[in-house]
Amino acid sequence: MPACKPLQLRGRLLGAENAPLVCVPLVSRTAAALRDELVELRAAGPDLVEWRADFLESIPDVAQCLAIAKQLQAVAGDLPLVFTWRSVAEGGQPTSIDAASVSEINTAMAASGLFALIDLESASDAALREPVVQAARRSGTAVILSRHDFTMTPSVATMLEWFTLAQSSGADVAKVAVTPREDEDVLALLTATAQASRSLTIPLISMAMGARGALSRIFGHQFGSTVTFAAGLAPSAPGQWSLPALRAALASLSERDVAR
Repeated sequence: MPACKPLQLRGRLLGAENAPLVCVPLVSRTAAALRDELVELRAAGPDLVEWRADFLESIPDVAQCLAIAKQLQAVAGDLPLVFTWRSVAEGGQPTSIDAASVSEINTAMAASGLFALIDLESASDAALREPVVQAARRSGTAVILSRHDFTMTPSVATMLEWFTLAQSSGADVAKVAVTPREDEDVLALLTATAQASRSLTIPLISMAMGARGALSRIFGHQFGSTVTFAAGLAPSAPGQWSLPALRAALASLSERDVAR
């Protein structure tokens, strides 16, 4: 089966590590608070930081987003940043901004070269997504195509289709996040991840959300997920561990600590 081709992210290799990269979200609601949040999170040693711009308290325009992005990059240095404006339909914050305006912001962020990755939803309007993808290609920004289900866990076949769609649509990374209702749903998510990791060539990110799915954030790497998300100052999705607790759990699974 094809192996995942590692993705270079400013000194980090997505898909070539013995443990998942740990990403923490920035969820502050103002520019000043975001900068302070990143200063504190950077000191904690994450591998990636995701700016969840949908958490902003006031609706920004492109210029405001670019100004904040430049401030964040100045603090981040070589720490890779991810830009995400999550829609309400996939777990984002309620906002009155329309999809076309979000596309304009995404396009500007992708074109800026300030972010290592930009997260786009595979269920979004392809016509609005395409300018963002083209801007990302020109600037060298990698594209995540993601799919979230906050109500249930689809079948293994459906989740495998979501992973496959991301690759066939030209994504650099495929992400699937689902909500387990039963313990077996966590196994279904991990099974779909394992199957996709054997059949696809792009790095994968997957998680089962909520308390029932919390273990997927630790063990997902064994099934092919290359990134796991931890809460920074506050979580961006249900089931996120604190960064220290997640680091400790991952360290307990390291090769040196496991008897053979």
